[in-house]
Formats: sequence, structure tokens, C-alpha cells
Amino acid sequence: MELSGPVPAGFCQLPHLTSLNLGSNSLNGSFPQQLLACESLVYLDLSFNFLEGSIPDGIHKLRQLTHVQLQNNIFSGPFPSGFGNLTLLQTLDLSLNSFSGQIADVRNLLSIKVIDLSFNKLNGSIPAAMAELRTLEQLRMASNNITGEIPAGIFSLPLLSVLDLSVNSFHGQLPQKFGAALSHLDLSYNIHLNGQIPASIAVLPSLRFLDLSGNSFTGQLPQIFSQNLQYLALSDLRLNGEIPDAIAKLSQLAYLDLSLNSISGQLPQTLGSSSPLIHFDVSSNLLQGEIPSTLCQASKLQDFMVKSNGFSGGLPQAYGNCSSLIFITLRSNNFSGEIPAGLWSSPKLIQLDLSKNQFQGSISSHFTQSLQQLYVSDNLLQGIIPPSLGNLRFLLDLDMSNNLLVGDFPLSLGNLSFLQYLRLSNNFLRGHIPPSLGNLNTSLGNIDLSHNLLGGTIPPSLGNLAISLLTLDLSYNLLHGPIPPFLGNLSNLQMLDLTSNYLDGPIPESIVRLGSQYQSSSGQYCPSLSGAFLPSCFSLQRLKLGNNFLTSSIPNQFGNCSLSTLSLNENNLSGPIPTSLQNCHYLKVLDLSKNHLQGNIPDRLTMLAPTLRVFMVGYNQLQGTFPSWLTEFLLLQVLDLSNNNFLGNLETLKEMKGFKASSNTTLTGTLYEEILIETKGVQLTFEYVLDVVVSLDVSANHFNGSIPFQLGKLSGLYNLNLSRNAFTGSIPPTIGNLLQLESLDLSNNHLTGVIPLQLASLDSLGFLNLSYNKLTGEIPPSVKLSTFTYKSFAGNPGLCGFPLLPCPFPPTSTPSKDTPHHLGNWISDYISITGFWIGYSTALCLLCSLFVLSKTMRSFILVQSH
Repeated sequence: MELSGPVPAGFCQLPHLTSLNLGSNSLNGSFPQQLLACESLVYLDLSFNFLEGSIPDGIHKLRQLTHVQLQNNIFSGPFPSGFGNLTLLQTLDLSLNSFSGQIADVRNLLSIKVIDLSFNKLNGSIPAAMAELRTLEQLRMASNNITGEIPAGIFSLPLLSVLDLSVNSFHGQLPQKFGAALSHLDLSYNIHLNGQIPASIAVLPSLRFLDLSGNSFTGQLPQIFSQNLQYLALSDLRLNGEIPDAIAKLSQLAYLDLSLNSISGQLPQTLGSSSPLIHFDVSSNLLQGEIPSTLCQASKLQDFMVKSNGFSGGLPQAYGNCSSLIFITLRSNNFSGEIPAGLWSSPKLIQLDLSKNQFQGSISSHFTQSLQQLYVSDNLLQGIIPPSLGNLRFLLDLDMSNNLLVGDFPLSLGNLSFLQYLRLSNNFLRGHIPPSLGNLNTSLGNIDLSHNLLGGTIPPSLGNLAISLLTLDLSYNLLHGPIPPFLGNLSNLQMLDLTSNYLDGPIPESIVRLGSQYQSSSGQYCPSLSGAFLPSCFSLQRLKLGNNFLTSSIPNQFGNCSLSTLSLNENNLSGPIPTSLQNCHYLKVLDLSKNHLQGNIPDRLTMLAPTLRVFMVGYNQLQGTFPSWLTEFLLLQVLDLSNNNFLGNLETLKEMKGFKASSNTTLTGTLYEEILIETKGVQLTFEYVLDVVVSLDVSANHFNGSIPFQLGKLSGLYNLNLSRNAFTGSIPPTIGNLLQLESLDLSNNHLTGVIPLQLASLDSLGFLNLSYNKLTGEIPPSVKLSTFTYKSFAGNPGLCGFPLLPCPFPPTSTPSKDTPHHLGNWISDYISITGFWIGYSTALCLLCSLFVLSKTMRSFILVQSH
């Protein structure tokens, strides 16, 4: 019978109607009330329709019902309590609906065999009376929000063969007793089930399916398993120990998943020789040793996943002959040697992931046409990228980055009409970027060709990728010519990185306008590069054009700016800092350093206070006083004003709120961006900035006055550089409070007075430069300060003590009561260093005496010989 729309009336007028099957008829509306009059009804099937609303309480009138199937509808409301009074009921299937509330009392279901309440919104606990249903054969309650402990009696019901309570919120431990009829047990993803896995489960004689994944079970794997086991999933637990040999002897095992544990040791060398394994996953464990060649011995293995372990040695040649493989993932191990030739062309292969190993040799020119994902990054592969790769018409993802590949960029890659992800970075590829990549204008979303030797200009055809392209990284190559304005056509571009090339000319205004905000046409949330979802769709979020030869001024076209990173450093840009940058309300990194920018820093940039973390304008021709409004930047952690013409004092520096938290507790998330910072006397590249680097550099300007005493409150500082200015007065002892400080440079100023003893408490200090000031007195005797060479103190004529010349007079200063070192330690350090100089002087006098004596003896011998 085929029907649609509401359930028609008149069914119960049929004499002695016992069976009604209206499943899969596109019925809609509510539960048909007229069915409550069909008191002779035994079988009722309304499944796979669009019925909604609640089940009427009068359902208990149908006392002859033995089978009720209402699954896959839109029913809602509380669990129908009327079903609990149908004493003849054998099958009750309410799955795939939206029933809520607690499960009603079912103790009167004396004949029930099957209960399926899966995929609803039920909560509360399982009624204890359910453990008394002696006729129950199947109980399924997956994907609800049922809580509490599972009644122990359910596990030992004599006829129960299927028990599925997965994806709920059960807690507690499992019992030791289980019914002998149990063949299917699924308790996965309840999270709070704990304790050890009872050994009595694994040896159940009828057990074929066991899934306990995603819980908090601990201990080791059971040592014995039922020989009937076909499906074993114990992933995402807290198991340790080794894989028992008993698993290798399971003659019917087809599915094995032990991933995401702490299992150690080696794989049993006979694994797969006795069982028809189809799915094998031991990813993310502590396994090591070599992979046994027997895993694919039965030629049925389809999924082979061993990523994130410590496996080593070569991949056995047997896997190159394993024609059944579909997915193979060896990522993040220590495999070496050459990749078996046959693996590239395995006829059913869809995904091949060999990345982050030590594979060597060349890439085969013979590929299976079914391949969709090819990942071989972070290996030691050599040779060229074979042109035949362009024949893989179904290829979606290609990652060959971080290898030793050479030769010209393969033109044939432009034939991969479904390619979405292309990453060939960190190789030695030459030639030009093929214009044919522009033909992939409906699919290609990510291009990363960075860190190669690619030359020529950026092909105009890339402008055809306006709809699909999300990221374009051509950094660290040999590209030249101007930045083409057609890149501004890439309306969905979120990241553009052209860093470290030979590009020249002005920055196209069309690229700056890519950072404009636009609303989603669907009104839905849109993804960002960080993985978060924003209330509006944005275009360009990261624009990196640093280390090129760009000229002219920065376009003042930042309107409704969506940028989070703007890096224009190390170019030949001139003119003022654009005031329209105030519109970049999401900006975290602003690097304009090493250009020829002029004028003042616009006060309007105070609008960036809520988000800005990195502000770098060093090595320009900027002027004015220290921007007092920077003190309100709560998240600021890197500030570089060095090598400009700023003047005045730094009194407002004491209010810098962003540098105060010693552990950056006010900052959340990790800022991943490559930033070049001058610290410890050299330039260092930092990538993970947040919680690692807090830096203040105002060196090589015209700042004067004293160094603020309150500087010691900026306790989050990692790098402090005040060198090459005109500061006067003494070094504030409060700098000793900067316990995270690793680099301190106060050189080339006019500082006077003694070196504070408190500097000796900076245990993290790895670089110190106090040279070329007017400091006097003795360098405080300290184990820490004695680790620095004379270069740290040179150019201070009034300084003495190790590592400079010894002082001609005893120390007159006494340790401050605030110093963290005890007086005894100070005296010990002083005696040690003084003893060194006494010993040194004594040895020097002795050598001189021996030299004079030897010269006298030589003269005496010469006289005697004559």
C-alpha cells in the first residue's frame, strides 16, 4: 500500500484487522487517533514517515499488540507510558525520534524481546525493573542522555544477545557476571564508565561484537578472547601494557581498533596470519619495532592505520602487493628505507599517508587511478615529481612538502580538475608556477609552494581562482616583478603570503580592499582560518608581504578591515602610517618595521587596543614622543619602536598593562605567526608567540631621563632593550623583579651609579649588556653575573671586578636588605672571586720570577763558556 499525507480514516472498520503496515509512505501529521479503536490490532508499523507530536495515552487500549514499530519519524514529547501496560508486546521500536524525559515503568512487559529507544532525547536512569525482563533478547538505547549506573542484572539476562547503550552518560564500573547469550555489546562513549575491563567479557562464548571505546577504563588488555570475536574496538581509553598474542590467534577477527591508548611493546609478529582482518587501527599509542608482514596475508585488509607511534624499520614489501588496501596511514613514525613500489599503484587505494617519517628514494611514476589523498610530507624523498601525477583525475589532496624534491614544477598538475589542497613547500623546485593552475577554478582552495626556488612572475591565471582559493603561500622563493593587481579578484582569499621574494613596485589597492568585511548571503556563520566561526563572512585575514622590494606608500584603504595579521616589514615603503588601520578591529599582529616610514604614529591606532598583541615599527624614520595610549593595550606582548627618532621620557611606560601578567593569564589561545625579534644581541625568529615572548624594544632613539622605577612591575617581560638612547640616573633595582627576563640590554646610555645586586637574582637571564655607560664600583660578586664576559661591562671606566680588572680597594657597598640572596652566599661568592684573583696574581708573579731566573742562569752559563 502506498499512501501520503495524513493517515486516512476507516481502517478500524475492517473486520478483525490484526496487522497494519504503513511504513515508508510519506505520511505526515500526528499519530492517528482512530487507530486506538482497532482493539484487535497485533502488528503496527508506521515507521519511516513524517509523523509528529506525542503518542496518546490511550495506546494502552490496544492490548493485543505484539509488534510496534514507530522508528524514524518526528514524534516528540515524554516517553509513552501506555506501552508499559501492553503485556503481550514483543517488539517496541521508537528509535530515531525526539522522545524525551525518563523511561516509563516497563515491568509489565512480560513477553518483550526487543526494545529499541536509540537516537532520542531520553534522560534519567534505566528503570531497575528492566533487569527483570527475562524474555529480553535485544536492548538498544544508543545516543540519548541517560545517566546513572547500569543495573548489573541487565548484563546477566539469560536471553539477552544484543546490548547497545553507547553514547550516553552512564558511570560506574562493569560487573563480573555476564549472560552467556551475549553476542553484541556496545558501551562506547559514555566517558565515565571506569575501572578495569572484566576478563569475563572477553571470553563470552557467543561474543562477536565488543565496543568499549571512549570511556575511562584502565589497566591492561584482557589476555584471552572468545574465538568467535569478529569486531573489537577498545580505542580512546587509558589502557597500557602490551598487545597479547591471543588477539593474533582470533580466526574470525575482521575489525580491530586499539587506537588512542598507551599500549606499548611490539605488535605480535603473527598478527593477521590467522584472521581475515579488514580494519586495523593502533594509532596514537607507544608501540615500536617493525611492522609484521602478515597483516595483509589474507589479502582482505582495507584500512591500515598505525600513525603516531614509534614504529621503525622498512615497510615490508608485502604491503606493496596488498591489493585490498583502501586507506593506509603511517604518519608520524620512524619508518625508513624505500616505499614498496607496488604500494603507489595498489588498485583500490584512496588514501596514502606516509608523512612524517624517514622514507627515502624517489616517487614512483605509476599511481592507482583511485587515489584521492596523497600525503608524503616530511620525509627524505628525492628526485623529481613525476608528470604522471597529473593523470590522477580524482585526486583531492596532495602534500609532498618538506622533502628533497628537485626539478621544475610539474606542469601536469594543472590537469587535476578536482584538486582542493596543494602543498609542495620546503623542497628545491625550480621553474615557473604553471598558468594551468588557474584552470582549477572550481576546486582548488589551498596552495602552498613556499620555501622553494621558483622564479618568474606570479601568473595572471591565478586570478581565475576567485571562487575557490582560500590560502595562497608563495613565500621564500625567487619571484620577481610587481604584485599583480588581479590577486584582488580572489574574493574568498583568507591568507596571502608573499614574504621573502624579489617583488617590487607599490602594494596594489585591490589587495588591501580584500580585507573588507562582507555579510554572508545565507545569514549563517562562516569559518575563519583559526577554525572559529565568525558572525559574518570575511575575506583576507592574513596579509604578509615582508622582505621584498616594495616601494611607495602603504595604501590608506583599510575599511571595515578583517585582517588579523599585517606584515609589511623589510621593504622600501615610505610615507606615513595609514590612519585607516584604525578600522582593523581584529588585528593581532602589525609589523611595519624596516621601511622608510615617516611622521608620528597616528593616535587613531588606539582603536586597535582590544586585540593587538604585536606592534613592530622599528627601523623607520618615525618621530614624536612615546605613544601614551599604548598603555591601554591589555593584550600587547611585543612592542618594537627601535631605531627611530622618538624622544622624551618613558614615564608612561610604567602603566603598560599588557606586560604585567607574569604568566600572561589575561591572554588566551596560541598566536601562531612567524615574527622576527631582536633579542640577546641577535635576530631570532619566533612562531608560537603567545606565552613565550613578551618583548619591549625602544633602542636607538633619543629617549632621555631616568629609567622608570616602576619598570619592575612589568613582570611578564622576556626581552628588554633600552640601549642606544640618552637615559641618565641609576639602574632601578626593581629590574630584579623581572624573573622571566632572558635578555637585558641597557648599553650605550649615560647611566651612573653601581650595578644593583638584585640583577643577580635573574636566574633566567641569558644575555646582559651594560656596556658604554658611566657605571662605577665593583661588579656584584655573583655566580650568575660571573657567567657574562667582559663585553657585558666594557666602556664603564669606573667599573671593576670579575670579569674586568680587580678592584684596588675592598667593597664599600653592603647588600640591600631586599636582595633575595643571603649575606653568607654573597660573602661566599666574593671570597671565591677574590680568591681567583689572588691565585691569578700569585701565578703571574711566579711565572715572571721564573722567567727572570732563567734569563740570569742563561747569562751565567754564557759567561762561563767564554
